[in-house]
Amino acid sequence: MCPPFIQVLPQPFFLVKINAGETLPEGLVKQPAAPLDDKQFLSITRTKDEVSIVSDFRIDGGSNPSTEWRCMEIPWGLHLAAIMYELGTPLGVQFDIFAISTMDTNFLLVPIEEAEEAIAVLQQSELEWDVQKV
Repeated sequence: MCPPFIQVLPQPFFLVKINAGETLPEGLVKQPAAPLDDKQFLSITRTKDEVSIVSDFRIDGGSNPSTEWRCMEIPWGLHLAAIMYELGTPLGVQFDIFAISTMDTNFLLVPIEEAEEAIAVLQQSELEWDVQKV
């Protein structure tokens, strides 16, 4: 059996929190369904208390500055939700993690300064993840 496959994306990702009542950065959601080029990632999640924005481009806005993260892409969809559990278990004990899923792909982010150590933890875990840097 092949080990689980993960791609570590080369560009930094940015995580921004916008508190309830604050304005979203201008132009961020003008055309949310428009195609993005190959180098852009954008996820916007809203709850009653906050808006979390994850992107591979710096976003200015809100009272919480953007922080840099490294993104690992796991190309399995929701039918393998246990994959996120398997990834999050060894990492969540030692690192801050931020997970995002789409219907086809899962993404796991760790602070950029801890990325190399997090990758090593995955490679040494029981499942022996095949972690490839893109």
